[in-house]
Amino acid sequence: MWNFCRDRLIQSSFGKFIIVGSTGFALDSGLTVLFLHTFGYSPLVARTCSFLFVSLFCWQLNRRWTFAVAHGAHLREYGRYFAINIVAAALNLTVYGVMINQLPHSISGTVLAVAIGTLSGVGISFIGMQRWVFAQR
Repeated sequence: MWNFCRDRLIQSSFGKFIIVGSTGFALDSGLTVLFLHTFGYSPLVARTCSFLFVSLFCWQLNRRWTFAVAHGAHLREYGRYFAINIVAAALNLTVYGVMINQLPHSISGTVLAVAIGTLSGVGISFIGMQRWVFAQR
């Protein structure tokens, strides 16, 4: 039963979206920690720099694997993708900003703040991408 459920989830666009998002989360957390704790950037600058890189990375994975888009206007599509990400990021970064000031100033506190912020924008991201960015036209 578990294998059936796992296989169905991985085959669904939402399951793939979660896998891409989890990969993006790991990259986002790692880059944020690097920028914040190694290079001394402020929490918001560290997260913004990380977000910009991870957004481009996840767009490519979602485009090619999650929603299997093989053609189309890349620039226009990325513009829509980035617009959805800006909306989700506004919520994400607001929650992150609140959490980073409430949690311990440590690597684990930073990762937890990134996780809580990220989860706050998942629904907006998936629905926007499925219905607007990668919708079959």
